[in-house]
Amino acid sequence: MTSKRTRGERAGLTREIVLDAALGLIDREGRAALTMRRLGAELGVEAMTLYHHVPNKDALLDGLVERVFAEALPLPGNGEAEVTDWRAFLRAYAGSLRAALLRHPGVLPLVTGRPAVTPATLDAVERGLRTLTSAGFALGPAVDTLNALSLFVVGHTAAEADARPPQPST
Repeated sequence: MTSKRTRGERAGLTREIVLDAALGLIDREGRAALTMRRLGAELGVEAMTLYHHVPNKDALLDGLVERVFAEALPLPGNGEAEVTDWRAFLRAYAGSLRAALLRHPGVLPLVTGRPAVTPATLDAVERGLRTLTSAGFALGPAVDTLNALSLFVVGHTAAEADARPPQPST
């Protein structure tokens, strides 16, 4: 006799699968298309099943911001070598953040309106700050530098994405 599983288990869902599907939906159809009901349909489950993996829609949106920033740059501490040239680190971070945001322009409004609150996003920020402080920055200026660069890249990329012609749906 097999034990009864929940719908989420039967569906084989994880938080990562839910976030990937949400990101794909936004990439294809825009942020307005993202509803819990629509995402559930995309994954072949009832919308309520999603709440086993993300507690609410705000947590889903926070997870999407996390995904884009995680894509931006594998920072030291994730098996990557420590960065010794802080200027090269900032250039690489800015370029990869821009590229990640351009791959997911539907997430841009979320990035501008949501603080970094998930543990994974905060870990990435902490690794970036560690890189700058180990290069000689005091913590305050390191926070200001990382924040200013992030905001500049996000703002510039938002303007760039708005200026691009719409991509045909495939």
